[in-house]
Amino acid sequence: MHKTGILLTLSIILNIFLVAGIAGGAFWLNREHRMIFAGALRVAGSELPQETRKAFRAVLREARKSENNMLIAASEARLEAARQLREPVLNQAAVLDALTRARAADATVRTAVEQSAVTFAATLTPEERSKLADAIEQRSRRRLDNAD
Repeated sequence: MHKTGILLTLSIILNIFLVAGIAGGAFWLNREHRMIFAGALRVAGSELPQETRKAFRAVLREARKSENNMLIAASEARLEAARQLREPVLNQAAVLDALTRARAADATVRTAVEQSAVTFAATLTPEERSKLADAIEQRSRRRLDNAD
């Protein structure tokens, strides 16, 4: 009976752990404030005051959303490159063409996001723009330092 009690206790602990893991995963997947992928700009915006930061991220998110067709085109081009790589005989030109299309679509999205960020930055105070610039500069310097 003592052994059965230990096994029962371990089973209960394991089940609690699994339920908590599932609940935590569901929360993480469904949280409202998903991070956008705008690279250095999103990170730089974290130095702004909370309300300004929220507005800045909303502008970046909207710019990215407005380029949804380009995001889809980039994904489709990468999928095409992957399909080409799986072919028994590799068509290098086709792979490179698909990757070029993906890169061009990505660049279009990045340009739209950066243009929106600069337009938003024009509405900031000089102090806020300085914080934004400092954060971008710091991130860029870190990348240069890690490039070695």
